[in-house]
Amino acid sequence: MNLLTVSISHNTAPAECFERFACSDCDKEDLLHKVKLLKNISESFVIATCNRLDVTVVYSSNVSSIFELGTSIINEICLYKGLTTTDYIHFFKRYSGEDAVTQIFRVTCGLDSALLGETEIAGQMKMAYKYCCREKSCGFLLNKLFHSAFRTAKAVKSKTEFNSGAVSVAYAAVKWIRNETAEIRIPKILIIGAGKMAELAIKHLLENEINNITVLNRTDARAESLSALYKIDYKPWHNLSEAINNCDAVIAAVSSPSPIFNG
Repeated sequence: MNLLTVSISHNTAPAECFERFACSDCDKEDLLHKVKLLKNISESFVIATCNRLDVTVVYSSNVSSIFELGTSIINEICLYKGLTTTDYIHFFKRYSGEDAVTQIFRVTCGLDSALLGETEIAGQMKMAYKYCCREKSCGFLLNKLFHSAFRTAKAVKSKTEFNSGAVSVAYAAVKWIRNETAEIRIPKILIIGAGKMAELAIKHLLENEINNITVLNRTDARAESLSALYKIDYKPWHNLSEAINNCDAVIAAVSSPSPIFNG
């Protein structure tokens, strides 16, 4: 099976190293296009989350060295991120053939996640796969592989208790906050961000009867919308420092290429 995956993740690299490979949506798109242009690659897939960057390719029989192909992909990633390959190549792990298949199934089912059993990764894999399909970078092998992985993840979720614990990072954060603020009668919680993860955190807080919530976002209108929807407080972005100083716990759920505040 002419399949190869190169991966850098929370399992292979320290945070201060892995954060250098953080990808915006545009980065993911650009990286996919660059990988597609590499010689002897017929299919390609890129998944980039806060905990991993994986590139999977189907290569032709003309490839004489799988190791060299993996190095070429790693080099392309490092070049794109403005990094020196020799400084980071040892943080990447390579999977080929059946090992690559196993790794894709492990990732999709949440077995390789920082939060074991979380279900968000399956949705992230589906979104990445759909984009790759739109870009015509997935062919017969990857289509078959990912459809099988998605079916398996669905079966794991519905037929086992593997996902019965903390099934999202937002849920785990709320659980931790609940425990840490147990002695505070009405804990004040600040949510920074107004995307899907922030909204999920708000839902989990309210489900745990933690109602003193303030939301703050770089786009004030989005924060106001969440405030109205869930009947929680809202503050404009310029009040960030004040809001942090007046709360008991902060959940930051933002995507930013640079720090949004300094301690």
